[in-house]
Amino acid sequence: ISKIFIHENDTLSFNVLTPLTQDNNIYGAIIVRGFLTQESRETALISFNLFNLYLIIFFFMFLLSIIFTRSIIRPIKTLSFLAKAEQDKFNPPLNTLNYPIRNDEIGGLSDNIKNMSKELKSRINELEKFAADVAHELKNPLASLKTSNELLAENKITSKDRQLLFSNIIKDIDRMNRLISDI
Repeated sequence: ISKIFIHENDTLSFNVLTPLTQDNNIYGAIIVRGFLTQESRETALISFNLFNLYLIIFFFMFLLSIIFTRSIIRPIKTLSFLAKAEQDKFNPPLNTLNYPIRNDEIGGLSDNIKNMSKELKSRINELEKFAADVAHELKNPLASLKTSNELLAENKITSKDRQLLFSNIIKDIDRMNRLISDI
């Protein structure tokens, strides 16, 4: 039999009564009494403090994980934005874009993207200059061919000048062939 009793001083006791038996004969009884109020309060206080400590640790771990995640994600988002800005042909010069400066892997990635972008822009500028030079070099013989064609179409030139024009046309065609082969 187990019972909980409230005493006049508002303390609780937990009482357990067990008979002493042997061969179905009862020889006596044992009563065990424990006071619960004082120990419960201490146990409850310790349990409450441990639970609060757990909540505080959980809160700080959550806060630290958010801070850590943002410290990684923010520079990656910045690098993504800068890569998109570098794709734009009309973007500002390279020195106005602020790449993240860090001493970790993200900083290395930032430096690599900056150098790659600089090299790509340099190569694109070289290709544009090359294309402009090729266009200029091809326009000269074309202009000469056009002029020769117009003179031949008017038919107001002498046969000697006509032979000279045909000779110049052949030279211009050979020059264009060499330029195209060189390209």
